[in-house]
Amino acid sequence: MQGDKAWQWNEWELLSLDAAGDDAVWKEEIRQFWDGHLPFFLSLEGGYAYYAFSLEDGSVVRGAEPEFEECETVADSFEDFMEKVMSGRIRL
Repeated sequence: MQGDKAWQWNEWELLSLDAAGDDAVWKEEIRQFWDGHLPFFLSLEGGYAYYAFSLEDGSVVRGAEPEFEECETVADSFEDFMEKVMSGRIRL
């Protein structure tokens, strides 16, 4: 919870847009990134981070603050992601 308000599903996008201030080009880059990624796991442990589906190729990516949009591919598919979680190669 954030104060008395729950985190929104697109909280990391909103934080990035806020950080972009009045920079219209940067805001558009942020929107384009998040239009192509669907977060399914948000974390606050050890800093703000997330796992998301890439809507382009179905892979799973991980990003973290301060540049949420600079992410890395951690699994080729959700099935691959779950196998890595179950084997302990990815810790949630």
